[in-house]
Amino acid sequence: MSAQGDAKKMFDLQEEHVRRFCMFVLNAKELGMSGKSASHGKAFENAFMQVMMNKIIAAGGHAELVENNATHTAKKFYDEHDLSIQEDYKNRAQFGVDLILSREVHILEYGAKNRLYLQSDDKARDSADVRDLIIESSGKSGDKVVGVSLKINNDATRHPRLSSALDFGYKWYGVPVSVEYQKEIGPIFDLLKKNKGVKWDESSIDKENSIYIPLLKAFRSEVMRAYNRHGEEIISKLLKHVIGAQDFYKFISMKNKYIMERYVLDGEMPDSVKMPTKLIDFNLKKDKSGIVNTLIMVFDNDWILSFRIHNASSKVEVSMKFDVRIIGKPVGITIEGKQ
Repeated sequence: MSAQGDAKKMFDLQEEHVRRFCMFVLNAKELGMSGKSASHGKAFENAFMQVMMNKIIAAGGHAELVENNATHTAKKFYDEHDLSIQEDYKNRAQFGVDLILSREVHILEYGAKNRLYLQSDDKARDSADVRDLIIESSGKSGDKVVGVSLKINNDATRHPRLSSALDFGYKWYGVPVSVEYQKEIGPIFDLLKKNKGVKWDESSIDKENSIYIPLLKAFRSEVMRAYNRHGEEIISKLLKHVIGAQDFYKFISMKNKYIMERYVLDGEMPDSVKMPTKLIDFNLKKDKSGIVNTLIMVFDNDWILSFRIHNASSKVEVSMKFDVRIIGKPVGITIEGKQ
């Protein structure tokens, strides 16, 4: 190849690297992650995947890494951390990997072929698939898929947005939002639009009374309209959207604490957890500073969800974000914890 051809190839590779990085930053922003937390999260995904592969191979099994944009991005962020952090992440991953391999024995079956890969953040943004790592296995036990959602230093489920342009009802549970809801949120987002780009601490907006409370009330009213018309179906779809529709493990690595959870929300499976059938309570709550910024959804069968609304930027944007957490869950979801 000519020198000119080599230069063009190098330029194309650099351009592709920049494109992937920019897409990752945009996706991280959409999902509610700061640059720092996204960097650590992706690095941890790479560490967990590598530990899983090494454990399978060390046990005499077969493991193949399927490279894609997500694996390249994760490795890039992993490589940017110093060796002490890399080693810490690999050590954190050990507990989760060992627990999964002890439960999913088909992965280490003689002759089993395992393909491992990471999923793009687009999956979480555009669908109800929250799995980060996928392990596809083929062997004596047939074709099986194990998915893992990985969390480091946080246990949030999702960070969905609300805006005048986003139909959360259709996206979350298949019922378009009502005209009433659109009228209720119109003035809220008009106010945000007028102040777009202004720093929150320099704006005159009464965040609690002009944004948080009316937006949370509108959201609650819209969910209740759909629930009163469609009942249990709305609850099931909403829960699967914010938690994850596919069967998956959720490994949470906090400082000096590890939690492994197993979510099987398909009621027809023998190891399924009990899904809620009724919405018992749905009310506003103050945070520790006394600001009303959260809705608590209480269901039957021990499910409780927290929806905390917040601005995801230091500057005013024409959307707001939820931080959704599971603060109550049925017995059986948490497999094991370790201090």
